[in-house]
Amino acid sequence: MQRHLSRWLGFPQQYLRLALLLLQDPRVPWYLKMLPLAAMVYLLLPDFPTPLDDALAFLLGIYLFVRLSPKEVVREYLEAEGRG
Repeated sequence: MQRHLSRWLGFPQQYLRLALLLLQDPRVPWYLKMLPLAAMVYLLLPDFPTPLDDALAFLLGIYLFVRLSPKEVVREYLEAEGRG
Protein backbone atom coordinates (compact mmCIF):
# COMPACT_ATOMS: atom_id res chain seq x y z
CA MET A 1 0.00 0.00 0.00
CA GLN A 2 2.77 2.45 0.93
CA ARG A 3 4.62 1.77 -2.34
CA HIS A 4 1.46 2.39 -4.35
CA LEU A 5 0.79 5.64 -2.46
CA SER A 6 4.35 6.94 -2.91
CA ARG A 7 4.20 6.12 -6.62
CA TRP A 8 0.88 8.01 -6.93
CA LEU A 9 2.23 11.03 -5.04
CA GLY A 10 5.29 11.11 -7.31
CA PHE A 11 3.10 11.27 -10.42
CA PRO A 12 2.57 15.05 -10.51
CA GLN A 13 6.22 15.81 -9.81
CA GLN A 14 7.44 13.43 -12.54
CA TYR A 15 4.95 14.76 -15.10
CA LEU A 16 5.70 18.39 -14.26
CA ARG A 17 9.45 17.86 -14.71
CA LEU A 18 8.86 15.94 -17.95
CA ALA A 19 6.45 18.61 -19.22
CA LEU A 20 9.04 21.33 -18.65
CA LEU A 21 11.58 19.38 -20.69
CA LEU A 22 9.07 18.71 -23.46
CA LEU A 23 8.05 22.38 -23.62
CA GLN A 24 11.64 23.25 -24.49
CA ASP A 25 12.08 20.51 -27.08
CA PRO A 26 11.66 21.67 -30.71
CA ARG A 27 10.49 18.18 -31.76
CA VAL A 28 7.22 18.63 -29.86
CA PRO A 29 4.61 20.38 -32.04
CA TRP A 30 3.69 23.93 -31.02
CA TYR A 31 -0.02 23.14 -30.79
CA LEU A 32 0.64 20.48 -28.14
CA LYS A 33 2.60 23.04 -26.14
CA MET A 34 -0.64 25.02 -25.81
CA LEU A 35 -2.11 22.32 -23.50
CA PRO A 36 0.02 23.03 -20.42
CA LEU A 37 -0.18 26.76 -21.11
CA ALA A 38 -3.98 26.56 -21.22
CA ALA A 39 -3.94 24.52 -18.01
CA MET A 40 -1.81 27.21 -16.36
CA VAL A 41 -4.19 29.94 -17.50
CA TYR A 42 -7.10 27.93 -16.11
CA LEU A 43 -5.26 27.57 -12.81
CA LEU A 44 -4.68 31.33 -12.63
CA LEU A 45 -8.32 32.18 -13.43
CA PRO A 46 -10.28 30.82 -10.44
CA ASP A 47 -13.58 32.34 -11.60
CA PHE A 48 -13.73 30.23 -14.73
CA PRO A 49 -17.23 28.64 -14.72
CA THR A 50 -16.69 24.89 -14.70
CA PRO A 51 -17.28 22.16 -12.12
CA LEU A 52 -13.72 20.81 -12.24
CA ASP A 53 -11.33 21.57 -9.44
CA ASP A 54 -8.47 23.85 -10.50
CA ALA A 55 -5.67 21.49 -9.49
CA LEU A 56 -7.33 18.54 -11.21
CA ALA A 57 -7.74 20.50 -14.44
CA PHE A 58 -4.10 21.62 -14.31
CA LEU A 59 -2.81 18.07 -13.74
CA LEU A 60 -5.06 16.76 -16.50
CA GLY A 61 -3.61 19.32 -18.92
CA ILE A 62 -0.05 18.34 -18.03
CA TYR A 63 -0.92 14.63 -18.27
CA LEU A 64 -2.49 15.04 -21.71
CA PHE A 65 0.47 17.07 -22.92
CA VAL A 66 2.92 14.34 -21.92
CA ARG A 67 0.72 11.54 -23.30
CA LEU A 68 0.18 13.28 -26.65
CA SER A 69 3.82 14.34 -27.12
CA PRO A 70 5.92 12.27 -29.56
CA LYS A 71 6.61 8.93 -27.89
CA GLU A 72 10.28 8.81 -28.91
CA VAL A 73 10.93 12.23 -27.33
CA VAL A 74 9.19 11.24 -24.08
CA ARG A 75 11.06 7.92 -24.03
CA GLU A 76 14.37 9.75 -24.52
CA TYR A 77 13.78 11.97 -21.47
CA LEU A 78 12.54 9.09 -19.33
CA GLU A 79 15.59 6.99 -20.19
CA ALA A 80 17.86 9.93 -19.34
CA GLU A 81 16.26 10.01 -15.89
CA GLY A 82 16.58 6.24 -15.53
CA ARG A 83 12.83 5.61 -15.65
CA GLY A 84 12.60 4.14 -19.13
